[in-house]
Amino acid sequence: MLNFLQDPETNAWRKHYNDVRPHSSLGYLSPTQSAKQAA
Repeated sequence: MLNFLQDPETNAWRKHYNDVRPHSSLGYLSPTQSAKQAA
């Protein structure tokens, strides 16, 4: 079950989702950009 957490494709998706992909709930910023603006 936990093997998928170490899967390179899963990690690449997670990095894209959390660092690159804009989210409408964050004003179309990525979570990383949103966190930088909040700081």
